[in-house]
Amino acid sequence: MNIIRYLAITVICLNASVAAAHHSEAAYNHDIITAFDGIVTEIGWRNPHVYIFVETTDENGDKVNWKLETGSTPVMARSGWTQDSLVVGDVISVRTHPEIRAENKVGILLSIEKEDGGILAQVDNLTQPDIAAPGFSGIWKKPYTDDSPFTHNLQNLTLTEAGTAAQDAYDRDRDSPLSQCIGFPAPLLVNTGTFVFEIELLDDRMMIYSEYLDSHRTIYLDGRDHPENGERSIQGHSIGHWEDDVLVVDTRLFAEHRTANRNGVPSGAQKHVVEKYRLNDDKTRLLIDVFMEDPEYLTETFEGSVTQQYTPNLERHDYNCNPTGLSG
Repeated sequence: MNIIRYLAITVICLNASVAAAHHSEAAYNHDIITAFDGIVTEIGWRNPHVYIFVETTDENGDKVNWKLETGSTPVMARSGWTQDSLVVGDVISVRTHPEIRAENKVGILLSIEKEDGGILAQVDNLTQPDIAAPGFSGIWKKPYTDDSPFTHNLQNLTLTEAGTAAQDAYDRDRDSPLSQCIGFPAPLLVNTGTFVFEIELLDDRMMIYSEYLDSHRTIYLDGRDHPENGERSIQGHSIGHWEDDVLVVDTRLFAEHRTANRNGVPSGAQKHVVEKYRLNDDKTRLLIDVFMEDPEYLTETFEGSVTQQYTPNLERHDYNCNPTGLSG
């Protein structure tokens, strides 16, 4: 394999199945594919991204070190990767979207070809087949084609003075709960598109296990009420009841979480979330209607809907968050 090959290709049409969702999409030039041969020098198998470091040679014969960003370990596992898919010393051919700042040799990985001809790519966002669910229990994931305005509408809610002050004072490096391995509360918990969540519906409760940061939530179905002066927690206290085939979930007692409503806007002591869970007609989708009020930080009530697809062919992976690996 010729390690000196180094070229940039203008993209006319990209295969959407290997394009991944990343935390910093705006930093990369999605109209360019950079392709080169190189040698793997380091692999960081961690969350929120797996990183691959590759040494190559540019057109002047100088050594160049590239840092390639991929998805999280659950996403890569669903794409067929393991920690042993690549090892230091492997000679590979790389295709990547480079950073807009060309001097930074950093890119989002599109694909890797190994010396034996094997191809490695991130394909977690492939369209999943429609399968009817027997009920709420099982593995669920947002459809790849989902274009819900849920996040957009949440980001555009008008803030109170306290909400604006909290957002202005927010420092992501210092204050982000995610960097401390603390996942999202409702309603964001069921709207993480790249990650799956699993529901276990029992007689007296419903358990939700989110793959993202291993967040777990209990919804009590045994007729209890919210406790008076109860302890506040990240996920709050959730109780549910059935209205025909719709499960109505009421959640209060949220502890402060600095990105609960959006970056820098916490959960207030009066935050109240109501969710309605139901299956669509062919039972391939779980439809979740969300109503939220948080008068301390939001001037208006939020209403949104989330659609999750039943995906029993997928596996929920442990995130195994390590705070020291989140800065990536």
